Amino acid sequence: MKTIIVVVLGVLLIQGCKTQPEPAAPSNAGNAKVRVYFTGHGPSPQVERLSRFVAFALEDEGMTMATDRKGADAILEANIVENKRQLNFYYYAYKIDAFRPRGASSPMQWSSSTSLAVGVSHDTEREAEAAFPYDFAKEFTGATSVYVGEARSDGGKDIAEPLKRELERARYKLASQPDGADVVLKQVQLRTCLVPVSLAEEELTIEGRSHNQAEPIPIVSATQMVKKSFKESTAPDFKDCAELARTHSNDSDTDAFWYVAHNAAVALRSQFTAH
Repeated sequence: MKTIIVVVLGVLLIQGCKTQPEPAAPSNAGNAKVRVYFTGHGPSPQVERLSRFVAFALEDEGMTMATDRKGADAILEANIVENKRQLNFYYYAYKIDAFRPRGASSPMQWSSSTSLAVGVSHDTEREAEAAFPYDFAKEFTGATSVYVGEARSDGGKDIAEPLKRELERARYKLASQPDGADVVLKQVQLRTCLVPVSLAEEELTIEGRSHNQAEPIPIVSATQMVKKSFKESTAPDFKDCAELARTHSNDSDTDAFWYVAHNAAVALRSQFTAH
């Protein structure tokens, strides 16, 4: 199961100012462990799973789960929501045959990908053209002039002129003949594709408050992917595209349930050690 860590919303803080009364001494005075009451909202199996992680995380931080809200020093409240999203996975790859004068021809590939929500406009070919000088600079350090030979995209479209414009914009000198260039781009082939992706996710959020706080404060949030499905690529024969779409979306090996439980416990521990 893969996880996408979205954002840490904040840390649990004791609300305090001169207009507030001094908080009563917490029931964990002395060497007793801080007692934390946990409650969750959402599908029962997921809430139960998060509860077990919270218990482990609290124990790691020297605290313990309380069975009674009234006798707790702090309260953690979780919300788990199942969501569905539709994305478009965009990918492009350049296959290039290039060489420096008096050097051997060297095949290479430059590629990039991105995922955007359905409805967000995106021109993959234009993105690839704009990025070309940056990849060129990384591959051919020190080059100042370039000869652009044959360059085509999907369907045989000639992209030599757009690439030349981007290279000129990046301050490269265009050579009229191969012999006058630092680098010769003998042949450039650009391929692009789009793969529609459907995601089913669980969004987890935890809020918390200490015994003297009236309102809970957001602590941490994360989203865990439950299922990912794909429709056919716009370029079915472009095997790299379909394979990359299946491993994309910034997946992480971190379990979102442990992530939010651990960060909530650390935030609570920081609060009680600071006061």
